[in-house]
Amino acid sequence: MRFSVMIWPYSGVGIEPVVRLAQCAERCGFETVYVGDSQMLWNDVYVCLACCAQATSRVRLAPGVTNLVTRHVTVTANAMLSLNMLSRGRAVLGVGAGDSAVRTAGLSPAKRDRLRRDVVMLRRLLSGEAVEPPRPSAPENKTVWGQVATLQLAGAEEWGKIPVEIAVMSPKAAGLVGEIGDGLIVDGHMGGNAEGARAAFGRPVTVPARRVVTRLASATSRPLTRRLTTTGPRLWIRSVPPRRATSPTSCGCPTRSGSNTPKSSRRSPKVTASPSISI
Repeated sequence: MRFSVMIWPYSGVGIEPVVRLAQCAERCGFETVYVGDSQMLWNDVYVCLACCAQATSRVRLAPGVTNLVTRHVTVTANAMLSLNMLSRGRAVLGVGAGDSAVRTAGLSPAKRDRLRRDVVMLRRLLSGEAVEPPRPSAPENKTVWGQVATLQLAGAEEWGKIPVEIAVMSPKAAGLVGEIGDGLIVDGHMGGNAEGARAAFGRPVTVPARRVVTRLASATSRPLTRRLTTTGPRLWIRSVPPRRATSPTSCGCPTRSGSNTPKSSRRSPKVTASPSISI
């Protein structure tokens, strides 16, 4: 079993705390750092991930999770390609139907058919294929200036090999991952831990994906085995990572003592640990 962390980069606080937490997670042996994507709640996910990419060298970096409703599939493909290039091959795409990012924009989460279509198109773009652009809806179905017949992503041959992990909230939706995904991100409502993820999909696991990542529904909804404190943000860990930190300072993060950090910055961002299992 491997462990990853989820960072919620609350808006108005700054990017530096997110970067420090990513560095801390890397020192502690976590596999992946996921950064939340919700434009009205948190700082921009790709700006945060780009900063983390330049400040780390080993840990994988992923949006946790983005959507293909507010972020067009071509925009997401280019953003992930750029992140993979900047991180030298450490990017992972966490994507789902959309929740707060979609609803605060006055839109609705993607249905399974649309999510399937968009993820397939995104994967084809990342593989370097020339694909037809998505067809506009009926009211917009007209020829526009500069419209092209095919789309192809430059640089995909070298940097387009990016794992795609799909977030779901029900066993029924999990079947989609076996068709088009490399991994499965499970919300805490479906178990809250790796064992719960297995139980959610039957005995044995019936989803033919390579990875299952479980995400805790809330950092305080279940007993926590350890808490590492840094200047400002809090790192909540449900299970001990492979290389266990013996003290709050052994990972290299500063402690609160003697800190001049304003109290307002000590409450964010929040981080939750996510165990992952290979299946």
